[in-house]
Amino acid sequence: PMPRPQPVAPPPAAPKPVQTADTSGVFVQIGSFKKRGSATSVANRVTSGLPSDVRTVDVNGTTYHRVMVGPFRDRAAADQARNSLRSQGFRDGFVTQG
Repeated sequence: PMPRPQPVAPPPAAPKPVQTADTSGVFVQIGSFKKRGSATSVANRVTSGLPSDVRTVDVNGTTYHRVMVGPFRDRAAADQARNSLRSQGFRDGFVTQG
């Protein structure tokens, strides 16, 4: 008698990267603070309808709260927003990938 073929399990599906609206895309970072209250205060000063958010990150064991404006569809749109933010007093803003 012939040996029965053993069922072969399909390979596990590769995990899909998790993307959320607030971490994908192009942003303008306008500040980074050790105190969340300071970051929130700056985020609340953003005008002209631009969406802003505070992100908490750990850099070499130190927690920072980054004020991010965006996301924007591309770098050109982020550059335009950065210029608008400069006119609002946010002179140190820079474009970064989410």
